This record gives sequence, structure tokens and C-alpha cells, in this order.
Amino acid sequence: MEPSYPWPIAPFDEQHPVRGFFGDPRIGDGGGKSFHTGIDISAPDGTPVYAVAPGRVSLGGPQNVVVATPGRNFGYWHVVPAVKNGVHVPLHGLLGHIAAGCFHMKR
Repeated sequence: MEPSYPWPIAPFDEQHPVRGFFGDPRIGDGGGKSFHTGIDISAPDGTPVYAVAPGRVSLGGPQNVVVATPGRNFGYWHVVPAVKNGVHVPLHGLLGHIAAGCFHMKR
């Protein structure tokens, strides 16, 4: 059975609006087709984003935070990092804030 995780924005145990679901079909700008590999959570720009599991941070770009845990990596896209590369974050540790645009978390 797949474990469950808290939401990456507060409150952690309440449903938040989702605007894109895992597995949704996607059509790229060039016409390519794929399936969405994460979930898009709607929240205002600047909303704090927290780790859904403890792990080591890897910055994957200017607005991409990855938390590596044993057996799984969690990617938080469109997030302005508040953490440094290589640090360990606890469960609910602050990762950053939602950048202008949409928030996307890949599981």
C-alpha cells in the first residue's frame, strides 16, 4: 500500500484546491503528448511551502526544490527556495515560497 503524505502547504491535514492531477494528459507546445507526473496545487503567490517528508535538499534550478528521501524524491516546482543545497530538512521544514504563477509538486 502506498503511504500517504501531508499537504505541502498549511494546514497540512486539510484538502487544498488541485488544478492538475497525476496522470492528466498533457499536450506540449510542439504538439507532443505526455502524462502529468505530479499534482498542481492552487495557492496564492508567496505562500510558504513545506516538506512532506524529511530528507536532503537538492536545488534543481532557480525555482525547483527536490527533497531526497529513502526510496523517493519529492520535487517542488515554481518555488523560490528558502533552503540551501545539501541541507537536511525535517517533516514540515520550510522549503520556500510559491513563485509568481502556479505551484506544482511532483511525487
